[in-house]
Order: sequence, then structure tokens, then C-alpha cells
Amino acid sequence: MYGIICTNCQNGSVVSDLDLRIYQLKWEEELQAILDSLVEYPIDDEGDADD
Repeated sequence: MYGIICTNCQNGSVVSDLDLRIYQLKWEEELQAILDSLVEYPIDDEGDADD
């Protein structure tokens, strides 16, 4: 079991090893999708998206 704190709301929870691993995999997938979208749609030096 792990005690964790939400970085958004600061609420705490106790979660099992399996639950923590499942959410970690989900977050990694979401982060990879965000990073992939940045590669597909890069931002130029002035902060505007390329057309």
C-alpha cells in the first residue's frame, strides 16, 4: 500500500501496488500522447503554431 497526495487538490489517498501501477501506465500513455502531439505540431519561436 502507498500513501499519495494529489498535486492538484492536495487530498491524500491510500492505494494498492496494483492500482498505483495501473494509473502510472495510464499517465505515461497520456504523457507520451502529449509529447507526440508537440512533435506533430511544433511551436515556432514567436509562440504561434506552425501552419
